[in-house]
Amino acid sequence: MVLVNQTENKMYRAIPTDEFLARLEHIFKNDLKNLKQGFKEIKEPKRDAGHLWKINDYTSMIEKIKYVISNAKESIYIQIWTSDIDDELVNLIKLVEKRLTKVVIILFKDSEDNFDFKNVYYHGFEKDKLSDFGSRWINVVADNKQVVYGTINYHTTNVIWTENTAMISLASEYVKHDAYTLKIFRDLPEDLKKEYGVDFEGVREIY
Repeated sequence: MVLVNQTENKMYRAIPTDEFLARLEHIFKNDLKNLKQGFKEIKEPKRDAGHLWKINDYTSMIEKIKYVISNAKESIYIQIWTSDIDDELVNLIKLVEKRLTKVVIILFKDSEDNFDFKNVYYHGFEKDKLSDFGSRWINVVADNKQVVYGTINYHTTNVIWTENTAMISLASEYVKHDAYTLKIFRDLPEDLKKEYGVDFEGVREIY
């Protein structure tokens, strides 16, 4: 990062920032190239799909769901709170919506953000849900093969990633069940308001 002139009274100056970034990019590209080549020679062990793997921190959880969403090949089901969506995640979801037809997003709104996703359902009952659960939660199912699922309390996470088929079935049905219900709310609002109240609060009276 530093240049030195070769005179008796030495002087120092930083290299130009664009040159520094170009050098970093060159180094990283070479490192990635070598890693990719080296990984081809490694035979990965067979994984036990029944295990539940804990994701220990919020940043790792966000990175995991971004990877899962961006690499989905057939379907993606998502339950997420708006405050856990950043610009990069918005773009990844929009890209996957262009690639796949089976995309369902259930949004729990705890911020003022609105997103123009194609197949999105805003859940409602957020205050009641937070009271019931005591935290936000995340649920992302990709291709019916893997799921990221768990709770988020501020930036403390209790989240797992798994290929366990029972967990995947439960998590995907959870999303689809929400979508079925919210579709009815969306299509028949006046009838439901008469039956359950202006905010559909009567729906929650199940005991």
